Amino acid sequence: MRLPPYGYGYGYPRIHILLQRERWKINRKRVYRLYRLEGLSLRRKRPRRHVTAARRLERGAAVKPNQQWSMDFVSDALFDGRRIRAPTLMDNDTREALAIVVDGGIRGEHVVQAVEQIVDHRGAPELIRIDHGPEFVSKVLDRWAYERGGDAGLLPPRQADRQLLRGKLHVWTAPAVQEGC
Repeated sequence: MRLPPYGYGYGYPRIHILLQRERWKINRKRVYRLYRLEGLSLRRKRPRRHVTAARRLERGAAVKPNQQWSMDFVSDALFDGRRIRAPTLMDNDTREALAIVVDGGIRGEHVVQAVEQIVDHRGAPELIRIDHGPEFVSKVLDRWAYERGGDAGLLPPRQADRQLLRGKLHVWTAPAVQEGC
């Protein structure tokens, strides 16, 4: 049995299929035995270990205004089926909605620009809590946090002060969005 030059890295099931195509009458178990005798074993991939980059922060309560902010995305659909997304920024102590940017496609630059405007107006908080969901995986947002020397609060995925943002914010923004449409 000779493998073609492009057959490097084939496993024994693939070799069995190739032999069957060439009309060989051979059992899969025999192919496996010959495969082992020839020392043609493929390297098995090791499962990756997912190591947390930083320890998760405990969810401490904000004791003064402008100490902790939470940032998350709210999404909805318009009457014609188009999706709108709104990154929301909220002060955890006063429960004030600091910024809501509504658009069909929000880019990282828009989020950074909105946060910059609030920071220029109110000053920077000690901590901005985000949930590290797919919405916040942005090179622009990461670079902005690095340049500012800040560190966003790492929470378990999908948990960025959900009771503040999801429950209250939908109630607050629904009438405003309906009036604006």
